Amino acid sequence: MTAEKPKTPWPKPEPTEAELIERAMRLFRGSSTHHGTYTLLGEVRPDGKVKTKGATLTGGATAELWRGHLGDGDPLGVSPVQDDGMCGWGAIDRDEYALNHAAIATEIEELGLPLTVVKSKSSGAHLLAGVFEDDIPAALMQEALAFMRDLLGLAKGIEIYPKQTEHKGPKSTNWLNMPYRHGTDTVCVRPDGTELSFPEFIHRFEGRRRGKAWYEKFVKEARAEAKAKAKAARKDDAPGEAPRGGGGGGEARLEFWRLQMHKPDEKTFRETMNEKARFEVHANSQLTAAAYDLARFCRHDGLSPDRARSVIYGEWLYRKTDEPQTEADESFEDVWQRQYEKGWAEGAPIFGGLPVYDQVFVTEDGDDTTFRLVVGGKTIPAIKARDWLDQKKFNALALIYLEDTYPELAWKDRGKWRLHVTEARARAEPDPLVANISRGDTFVELLNDFIHNTQRSASRDDILLKRAWLDDEAEDPAYYFRLGDLQNFIRDANTPEFGKPKRPEIAARIRKLGGSDLALKLMGDSVRCFWVPRSAVGGPAEPIDTPPPPTREV
Repeated sequence: MTAEKPKTPWPKPEPTEAELIERAMRLFRGSSTHHGTYTLLGEVRPDGKVKTKGATLTGGATAELWRGHLGDGDPLGVSPVQDDGMCGWGAIDRDEYALNHAAIATEIEELGLPLTVVKSKSSGAHLLAGVFEDDIPAALMQEALAFMRDLLGLAKGIEIYPKQTEHKGPKSTNWLNMPYRHGTDTVCVRPDGTELSFPEFIHRFEGRRRGKAWYEKFVKEARAEAKAKAKAARKDDAPGEAPRGGGGGGEARLEFWRLQMHKPDEKTFRETMNEKARFEVHANSQLTAAAYDLARFCRHDGLSPDRARSVIYGEWLYRKTDEPQTEADESFEDVWQRQYEKGWAEGAPIFGGLPVYDQVFVTEDGDDTTFRLVVGGKTIPAIKARDWLDQKKFNALALIYLEDTYPELAWKDRGKWRLHVTEARARAEPDPLVANISRGDTFVELLNDFIHNTQRSASRDDILLKRAWLDDEAEDPAYYFRLGDLQNFIRDANTPEFGKPKRPEIAARIRKLGGSDLALKLMGDSVRCFWVPRSAVGGPAEPIDTPPPPTREV
């Protein structure tokens, strides 16, 4: 009886280039609005980094772009933040050179982290993390990678992708160079030092991905450990002292600063700052205060430094959309690094009770009273009386102008704050910096300019040309105009006494002058207009009849 011939396993066919590119696109899924590329400048920095000139281009990564990246086309960079703010991969970017990639891969294996080591173009390392099945929020990936970086003992300054946690349109998120660029050694390295081919890398990276539940559990456990360490460090740094008040925890303070940085006219910003101060606050001033303040929460409340930096950086780019990204990045890093170090060094001192005012100045105009407060040599330039009585709104301004806050009193002790404000107001002096002219007087002057110094209207339809029309045939002559045209005129004037008023205030002042609103038929359409009596603003100056020159008798 002859022995049965052993079966030869059916050889698995090698994946085609199209199949590999399709799998790579699934692994590195990202923004559909933009991608990146770069040009080599042929120079190497003293630290070993290859100099390049990057560019962010419209449109997401396509199969054609991947084909060019792997071949002799342009290099490809992909942003991990998808259009809905979700994320399918991320990376720790070790921008150090002459690394032992095999040793890094070995340490990752020993720690049980789901990272894949790939060489960067300057022989640094990209430590890639992937997600299978459902995507995860970019913020979760960012936080998970920050904790992994800590476990690896890496410096806080080492970058993490995604850098942003939200996708706010084209070119709003940073991209990372993809591996296996043609002609480079940007390849995957195993713990034994083996460098993998592109198909082998795709297979390895696919197998090392983790699901959403794994990332959530990992971050939850890491947060708890960080919180415990922060608590222990706080006790060591300041025995007997409690954490400073007024913040509501690191996450609450980070959300506060996100809203402050987002847009000068955002609802929350309007609620926490009065009109005059709101327009005086520059993005750099907000960044200075945010970095200084958040550093203390990172040190003493367990707030992730990378999360704090990323959130504020994302809002910074949103505010700086008119600037080239390279300039915005440089200015951000300069301010953030200096102020963050100052805040970190200071730690979390406790303010001793209520603020002590060096000087209190007041500017009164009927119901509209504004104060200028000098505290410890620093100045809150303008705060309305009702905002000063609200300790939360006072603290919002104190963070920006004084670079600190005061512990918020418990609800049962709120009367102490009101008494404190009342006593300070009692010794307020007239503000010498404000001209001796009321807001109401300024409004009348501006209204007169709008009515008399713009081009005269020939008919009521000329109101649509942003002019005021005088109905002098009525029993009570009045000027008619659109409220928005007057508002724009006042805003363009930008007087220090009146600033940039809102429509309700303008309407209220018109009614104080005896005017109101009504619907007028203009060019066949009903248009809402406002009117003021001619007697309230007067008419144009009457021409003076000058006598003829005397004649000389010859």
